[in-house]
Amino acid sequence: MIITTSPLDMQRKADILKRIFDILKSNPLFSEVAYCDFVKMLDCLSAKTANYSKGAVILLSGNTVNFVGLILSGSVRVIKEDANGYPSIIAELGVSEIFGEAFA
Repeated sequence: MIITTSPLDMQRKADILKRIFDILKSNPLFSEVAYCDFVKMLDCLSAKTANYSKGAVILLSGNTVNFVGLILSGSVRVIKEDANGYPSIIAELGVSEIFGEAFA
């Protein structure tokens, strides 16, 4: 969550939250949530945003996961390596989809 004090910063925060809400309301998890409740949820969950470069590793199989990722732009490939180290794409997730716990 972005913590700000100036009116301009507060307006930027509101704009960012509205854009995030508009993206995530297509996800069944958020489709029936009102905007004011959405903002409260993010605050309660200490939500954060993160940017990753193309090809970056976000999680490794077997890692302890203490978050759920929600894709706001781009895509996430879930890749599993076989015993010989050869990768296989097991899922490709897009905007408003969730990743994290199920694949770690």
